[in-house]
Amino acid sequence: MDSLDRLENLIRSRYSSIREIEAAEETTFVQVAYWYFGVFCNCHGLEWQQRPGGHPDDKPFVIQPGGGGVDEDEERAATSPDGEIPALFVRGEDHHLRDALKGWL
Repeated sequence: MDSLDRLENLIRSRYSSIREIEAAEETTFVQVAYWYFGVFCNCHGLEWQQRPGGHPDDKPFVIQPGGGGVDEDEERAATSPDGEIPALFVRGEDHHLRDALKGWL
């Protein structure tokens, strides 16, 4: 979790609003931040998935393993790095990346 705190601090030092980070979404820095968050989740047991159909706007996300089709209503923890990181600026300074993973990891 310490590495997520360092990532968050670096993100907050470069951007001060959701508009700024969204405008920089295609930069190497922001793309690496998204991938780091997703890989961190993956290394802690969540799985990468992408919606079927291969639409270019459908970005990968991470989700708890399971859901082998037995119980379609089964709730599994999931997050989208490209949603969670910009949300830092909507949720305020008291919200942290680690908060998005409470209860899962």
